[in-house]
Amino acid sequence: VVHDVSVITEDFCLTSFLEFEKWKDETVENIRFLRAYKDLKRDLNRMIREAKKDCWKKLCQELDNNIWGMAYKIVAKKLNSLTPYEIDDDRKKTNKKDIELFTLKELEAAAANIKCGKAPGPDQIPPEAVKIMAECLPNWILAVMNTLLEKQEFPNKWKEARVVPLCMLNVLSKLLEILIKNRLQEELEVKGGLHPNQYSYQKGKSTIQAIEEVIETVRDYKCKCGWMKEHKLTLAPQKTEAIILGGKRNIGGIKFNLEGVEITPSKTLRYLGITLDEKLSFRRHIQCVTAKAEDRVAGLTRILPNIGPKGRCSSEWLQHIKLSAVALQIITGTIPTDLLVKERAYAQYHRQEETREVKERARDNSLIAWQQRWESETAKAQWTKRLFPNITQWIKCEHRTANYHLTQVMSGHGSFRSFAKRIKKDASDECMYCGEEDTAENTIFKCSRWRENRDSAYQELGRELTPETLVMTMITSDTAWKTTFNMIKTIMSAKEKEEMARQERERREN
Repeated sequence: VVHDVSVITEDFCLTSFLEFEKWKDETVENIRFLRAYKDLKRDLNRMIREAKKDCWKKLCQELDNNIWGMAYKIVAKKLNSLTPYEIDDDRKKTNKKDIELFTLKELEAAAANIKCGKAPGPDQIPPEAVKIMAECLPNWILAVMNTLLEKQEFPNKWKEARVVPLCMLNVLSKLLEILIKNRLQEELEVKGGLHPNQYSYQKGKSTIQAIEEVIETVRDYKCKCGWMKEHKLTLAPQKTEAIILGGKRNIGGIKFNLEGVEITPSKTLRYLGITLDEKLSFRRHIQCVTAKAEDRVAGLTRILPNIGPKGRCSSEWLQHIKLSAVALQIITGTIPTDLLVKERAYAQYHRQEETREVKERARDNSLIAWQQRWESETAKAQWTKRLFPNITQWIKCEHRTANYHLTQVMSGHGSFRSFAKRIKKDASDECMYCGEEDTAENTIFKCSRWRENRDSAYQELGRELTPETLVMTMITSDTAWKTTFNMIKTIMSAKEKEEMARQERERREN
């Protein structure tokens, strides 16, 4: 009998059990070997439990230092998958001296990905300032980022966010994240760590391609019998939906029987957020998206009375403003939907090329087509057309904004008696100051009542304005924009108050 527990093994247990079997006919020897076997087996089980406990502790400690170590391999083996790519043993423990520092080219690419016009984080440094710093002081910014890379640290202050109600992070932290992300993405592309069917969060890929892949798969296998059995797949009949993708052909009367359950194909089916239909026209999907957009617009319309000009209900006023969609698209910089569809189709067709160049080329094509359509327009938005001779320059102006008073002037719909008469809200269209027809052109460029405001703005701009030069002057610089914008805002605000006072006097007299 072995009494040293440290040398107990499964072989000793097996030996004791065999001795017990050998001497089982003799009572004394039978009892002795049986007791020895049970004692050794109990001690062995205890040691196995202790060994497992120690191994689990070591596994957890290793996981804190290396997430791709033994713990990951055990889980991956259970899931029948592999690591993203095999990591060389000499690279598992990264030496800080072996880290390749960020380059100026990487910094330039990362800074280009920062979007302007966004709210800053807790440090109150706007994205525009960070982009300027990256352009003017690239070596200083690069030194900071490389220092953090060498130390393998991410400042705790950069992990804090300002809630407004979105979580706004510091822009410098975003810059470091982009630098690290680009490195990781490059590593994955070189090592081939991503699955070929990975469509999300990849350049040139989207769920549209995933759906195309599914449609193509269905077309290839729809005539093969027993496909599910060949691939050892099973379905839950009560949760199964079916659709026949017949294209332009009308296919009817087909039903499926799955484990005794009859399944009738639907006319539409929702997959990956897109509603598929039998003819693959995506008409039903467009209807659903349109209905959802209309619900959002209806919700916004209900809050309009709280944000309209003082003394006027915006929802009631908007009922009379039938602003041309052509003019509205120009003023807001919204590219027509049909041109956007062509633009995205072009980008999709050329998705194998450089993404940024393809997008820029597609956008330029849309702007050229939009300009041609704008120049050929003869029935609507003729006043707006005089103001906007060049769409491309307007769209690419980074400091342009549209507000309540500016939109009135650019559309000709607002506090003008000619417009009020057209919608049957006023009996006369004469300007109450000069007697001319009260239009946007008369108010901003001709009426003597606002000469002082115009002269002050013209002196600051160094030139006089006309309808044909108004917008082109505003987009030349941020200063010119603010000067012209302030002139229009001052004139329209004062006119609106005086017009409301005139209307109140007329109501009292009547």
